[in-house]
This record gives sequence, C-alpha cells and structure tokens, in this order.
Amino acid sequence: NDLSTEVKRVLGHDHGLDVYDNFDFSYIENLFSLEELVFYSLYHELSHCLDKYYLISNYRSFPSGHGVHQAESFAEVNALFLLAQRKKLRKLGVKRALLRKVYSQYMGPYLASDNVKPYVGKLVKQGGAVYFLTPAILAAQREIEKFGKDVVNYNLEDTLLLSKEIVEHHSIKNRTFSAMVKYFKYGKSHTMEYYRELSEREPDLFLATYYDLIYLTSILEN
Repeated sequence: NDLSTEVKRVLGHDHGLDVYDNFDFSYIENLFSLEELVFYSLYHELSHCLDKYYLISNYRSFPSGHGVHQAESFAEVNALFLLAQRKKLRKLGVKRALLRKVYSQYMGPYLASDNVKPYVGKLVKQGGAVYFLTPAILAAQREIEKFGKDVVNYNLEDTLLLSKEIVEHHSIKNRTFSAMVKYFKYGKSHTMEYYRELSEREPDLFLATYYDLIYLTSILEN
C-alpha cells in the first residue's frame, strides 16, 4: 500500500460507506510515514502471538468484547515498546493514540447502529469500544518518556510483563466498557444521564464508571 491507502485501511474506511464524510485523511497521513504504520501493524500482530495473558484465556470460550479489548490493548502497547526497542521509534504513542481515537469516534457509532446487521456478531457491534485503545497507548508512551533507557533495554519477558501491567491499569475497565458500548449505540446524552442516575443510586458500583465515562468521551469528542 501507499501511505494514503494504509491510513484508510487502519481506519476502516470503505468507499461504499459515508462514515468518514468530510474527514480530512491528510491530517493522519501527515503524522506517519508508511514505514511506521507498516511496522506498527506488524509488531501489533506479533504481540498477539506473544500474548500469554489475554488472547488464550479469552478465546477458550466465546470471547467477550471486553476480553478482546484487553487483548487488543496488550498488542498495541507491546508493539509500541518493541518498536522503541527494535526500531528506535520512541515517539509514536501520541500519534497512534490519535489514530485509534479517530477510528472509534467515527466507526464506533456506525458499527453500533442498525445500519450494521445483527448477524455480523456482537463483537463487531462493540467495535468502537473494543478498539478504543487510546488510554493504554498514552500510558505506555508516558512509560517510555519517563523511563526511556530502562524500557528500551528491557528483555522480551520484562517487556511483556510491563505491557500486561499497563493493560491492567489503563485499558478500559469492564463496567466502563459496557458504558462505552451504550455510548456508541445511544449517544452521549442518553448514556451520561443513565450512568449519572446509577452513580447516585449505587455510588460504590457506578460512581467511578460515571467519571470514567466523562473522561473517555471527552477524549473522543475533542
């Protein structure tokens, strides 16, 4: 692929759909070289193969959307670390986080809508939340910036453990994931009101989710 085609592929663009109407793809194209995008895709898939924590356990039975989100977060984070180590690409995190944000912002509502037939499967319908990997990527980039030399010199086992730690603390939590699925399906106003009421009735269960929802939707909408 050339750069323009690769950007559109990663963003899920289809000429038969109007999901990205009026979106300026050059905004993303100007952030990356083709080599950076290709290497990121390669190391993302490689990281799935190295994943001892999420992929296997999630696919032992019918996979959950949240489980797939964790597996995708792990692959994305570990790819960022490996690229810093193996290819000296140490500043990709913020750009990649923006790309993933754009995907969820535009594709999430479409995938959750009635325009996508139910037979495509529950996971596809939850795609906006599944692939909203921005929080974990940003946390991984902060790790590189804060502990650069240490992270770059980690062996593979230590890198995999660090990736797991990032996912455990910074991927979207299970209850918040359900809230994000609702957000993509029904929109912000309905979802925020629903979780505001839940947070008032049962704060121990839903107050943190409500605050997470405010934070995550602010990322998506800015």
